[in-house]
Amino acid sequence: MKGAYIHDYEQEFDKFHLRMDGRYDSLQAIRTPENIAVCQGKWFNQTLHQVNGSVLRLGMFEGESHMHKPDHDDEVLFVLDGGLTIEAGKGRFELGKYEGICIPHGVMHRPIAR
Repeated sequence: MKGAYIHDYEQEFDKFHLRMDGRYDSLQAIRTPENIAVCQGKWFNQTLHQVNGSVLRLGMFEGESHMHKPDHDDEVLFVLDGGLTIEAGKGRFELGKYEGICIPHGVMHRPIAR
């Protein structure tokens, strides 16, 4: 899973504080404030739960990420607060609170959070 997300660059993987362990079991309430409280650094990503082979994650971002592409999985990015810019080969997408976008696998993109 990590290879598809950061392309096996261990240094980048550590820099972005990606926690791949699922934090919640089925039939357990997912509490967003608890996850925000443990946020470390400007880029933090916590796997919340795996659902039918897909992964639900909560991420908190500040600044620019690098260009990357998921090789096998589509990514859905949904903004709960703040704003997010997605730069992709097919354009630049500005997302505000309660807006989202699906990035198909194989599409180069980079998130930017100001």
